[in-house]
Amino acid sequence: RASWALAAAHWGLWTRIGVSMALTMLGNYVGSALTPTPKIDISNTEQSNTYGWGVMQSLTGQGQVLPVVYGTVKTAGMMLQRHVVSDGTKQYLNVLYCLAEGPIDGIDHIKINGNDLENFEGIEIDKRLGDAVQDIIPNFNDSYADTGLAYELNPGKDWSTVTLDGNTAQAIEVTVSFPQGLYYSNDSGNPDWTSVTVEAQYKKVGDIGWKQIPIKSENTSGEGTIRAKETKAFYRVWGVRDLEPAQYEVRMRCTSKANTTIRCANKIQWSGVTQIIYDDFSYPGKALLGVKALATDQLNSSDPQMTCEVTRSKVYVWNPISNAYEEKLANNPAWACYDILHHCVKYGERYEVYGVPKECMDYYAFEAWANNCEKEHIEFNYLYDSAMQLTDALTYPARVGMGSIIIVGTKYSCVYDSPAVPSQLFTVANIKKGSFREEFQGTSERANAIEISYINKDKDYERDVLTVFDDSYDSADAYTQPTQVELMGCTSTEQAYKYGKRKLRSNKYEIRTISFDAFTDAIACSIGQVILVQHDLTDWGCGGRVVAVEGKTVTLNQEIPADCTIIRARDNTTNDLYETSIKSIEKDKVVVEDAAGFSEDAVFTAG
Repeated sequence: RASWALAAAHWGLWTRIGVSMALTMLGNYVGSALTPTPKIDISNTEQSNTYGWGVMQSLTGQGQVLPVVYGTVKTAGMMLQRHVVSDGTKQYLNVLYCLAEGPIDGIDHIKINGNDLENFEGIEIDKRLGDAVQDIIPNFNDSYADTGLAYELNPGKDWSTVTLDGNTAQAIEVTVSFPQGLYYSNDSGNPDWTSVTVEAQYKKVGDIGWKQIPIKSENTSGEGTIRAKETKAFYRVWGVRDLEPAQYEVRMRCTSKANTTIRCANKIQWSGVTQIIYDDFSYPGKALLGVKALATDQLNSSDPQMTCEVTRSKVYVWNPISNAYEEKLANNPAWACYDILHHCVKYGERYEVYGVPKECMDYYAFEAWANNCEKEHIEFNYLYDSAMQLTDALTYPARVGMGSIIIVGTKYSCVYDSPAVPSQLFTVANIKKGSFREEFQGTSERANAIEISYINKDKDYERDVLTVFDDSYDSADAYTQPTQVELMGCTSTEQAYKYGKRKLRSNKYEIRTISFDAFTDAIACSIGQVILVQHDLTDWGCGGRVVAVEGKTVTLNQEIPADCTIIRARDNTTNDLYETSIKSIEKDKVVVEDAAGFSEDAVFTAG
């Protein structure tokens, strides 16, 4: 026994015969539950760095989600490493970003602080698309941990000491800065030579004896003396390598300055210490972007804000016909749902599945849905960058693609909203007596406008709101009654508009539902398919069963009105539906143009 619910609408001649409808799990569309001004569901996107209303910023810290991308989206990435390199009078900021789970197909339109990369000088970019085997990005072959300091070093002061975090340091670097340069102003007012002498030491935490960090003298003999006549700020870096992995303490002091008069610029600061771990981090399976930026008048002081567009154009789908994996479009909502469930990754010529086995995926249903999305020009472009349940993740592409995921037996399948040929016929002959119910839905409180929240690619992927109005909005006497829909994964204004119009028309025409019980006839159809319904209570045509068939003469179990011109029957063997014209009617005998599909005990309807 099965219970069915469907919406009734007047469709011409067959209004008298029955009503067709797609039984879906789409939530009764907008119309069946629209009430004035419900809130947009932002339970997931309000936690997202990519889809919030604030400024997009790179994520930092431990425990972040590895983003998964479908189609093309804008992202600020996740900062994996940050390291400042001082080289004489120049400083370089090296930042390594993780953009998404790989492999992807492109990293484009890189911007720094909202400006195109081409507008800056002294910036180098390296990209990795997240292959299983990929080269190490330059400047990140080791792991660096910088600690910023601001200790001024002067003769006579005690040691300045820092204890490093972690217990795996294998190398140490100390950085000092001369913020005013290093020079002596001679009697002619020109810069002349002067010097400072510094000392740096390190030891394991818990050890007693300190060891020297070698400091090579400059422009003079001895050790640890920097002699210069430089009027611009500059930096020096010294270090010690190949240490036993451990936690270390580092200390520095200034032992002497050649001159201390006001004519001398010799301020020295211990500006940072870096611990280094030797490891060739290539981050397989992660799309990476390495940025090396020279500190200039354009970029200085704070870390630059990076954004870029990432593209994943394909997913891997198992085709049971060819018995092989095939590449499908990642921005197709149907194939995006398939990949979220199946999650197949290609390593060379090998495929690894991390989700639902291919035997449990209904390829034919997903293929039909994908073809419909392609026909309707529906795309899904989204970056999953926050933790969520699998069912919540499926909601986004399903909503954009006008579909839903269902389980049929042991397989994951899908249903979607689209025109379709009826798959089953229900009449008074196969509807359980007394089970038919018809319910009219209220229309006074229905929405006449939809406010769609989406990411607008034409506005640099900013979050936007598009208001779509009902066809009769301008002429309606009622007050504006909008509702809100969050359409994440839609980046096109045109697509958002079509979605809104479709929902409003569903809202307008779905004005009643019916339900009934049926027996084994219900097996021939499933959720999402279109059916035909005839019943005497609603005066939708007439129906019954076929008693006998002789040539083109069909004997029915009851007389039908003389004005009937069309008759439809369901083949008992194949469950296919057949429609033909009526040539003549004589009581319970009907002569038809084509008797194919008509057989004894077949269900029929006429009108």
